[in-house]
Amino acid sequence: MWSIENRAHHKPVDTTHTHSNSEEKTPQSIEAALLSGKIPRVLSDELRMVPLESPAGRLFQDEMEVIAQRLHEHWDVRSQPIRFFLMDLPGINACQIKGANPPLIGFTKGCFIPTESEGFKKEQFEPLTTIDEIALILGHEQVHLNIEKSLNPKRNSKLEEGLANYRPIEAAFKAGFNPAAGLSRARREVSSRQGQLEWNEILDVHPIPESSLSIVEAALTQLNRKYGDISRESTPLDESHPLKAAANTGAHTSTLQKILEKCSYEEGIPSEKASSLEGIIRQGTHLEGRRFHDFKKVVNTFRKSLRGSESENDLILTPLFDATLERIEIQPSRSSNLETLLSYIAPKNLSTKPIGRLEIIDTACRDFI
Repeated sequence: MWSIENRAHHKPVDTTHTHSNSEEKTPQSIEAALLSGKIPRVLSDELRMVPLESPAGRLFQDEMEVIAQRLHEHWDVRSQPIRFFLMDLPGINACQIKGANPPLIGFTKGCFIPTESEGFKKEQFEPLTTIDEIALILGHEQVHLNIEKSLNPKRNSKLEEGLANYRPIEAAFKAGFNPAAGLSRARREVSSRQGQLEWNEILDVHPIPESSLSIVEAALTQLNRKYGDISRESTPLDESHPLKAAANTGAHTSTLQKILEKCSYEEGIPSEKASSLEGIIRQGTHLEGRRFHDFKKVVNTFRKSLRGSESENDLILTPLFDATLERIEIQPSRSSNLETLLSYIAPKNLSTKPIGRLEIIDTACRDFI
């Protein structure tokens, strides 16, 4: 098991009352919330954040601080505490939240335990196998923190990502980690691509895997010239490691789940469920990103659960359909999500009220008749 020595000397990060109680709806309000130490609910939902104050969240914080302490020359976590969080998401990924105070760095659960992709086509992801790989990923995110603190660029870039791949190599070596950890994984990924390149990779701020591998290999070559033999054994991420326990037990509870629980959605009759869903549509808070993904599934399940006659079902669905049309009318640009939602809730015998300019014509015609 990974050693947790000196834990009593850690400067604890206060993770209580860090989630915002209000709904931040603009980029400015989200930035203000992050700067004040809060975690906007929309961000928590988008990243599937495991609550920082939960048992799994606190365990994850403690264990990541142990690794961060060893990288103190890279970022002094004692004087500048970092809030670490788990993302209830598959695959190996990590992120640093720009503008957060104190800083926020997150790791997906897929970094620590086997996970499966979302959607119809299931893909299996294997986790990291060593503590050293975790340290290198943490070092990568800490480079982003250092760049934000010193330069505060408006947006990320390939240059910044390249530096974040290069700089942690020496820091990890000086901290006692294996700087070449994960190299074989990167080489396997490059080999599996067979030289293929997608257009979205060119536009992405991250270097393509081949470039990332070249950067790491160049950093290791430079390190070898500077220090001589740099070979080290990696520390396995054992099955009994607390990081795995945190990933296995931690879970995200979405704002949508809380809304539905508060209104006793599952116990309601179809008309009551429809009223709850209509209210969520009219609020407009679950029409983008992973929030929409969750809401779409709830709506689809509701539609399939209707057991009345066609006319009865249409009567229940029409208010949802009208609410969606009204959202489309006030949207500044076309929304494929709203169009998808329409396809889920369209009544069989469609008869909806006109909106926008057509509403004026409709009213005039009715008055004339």
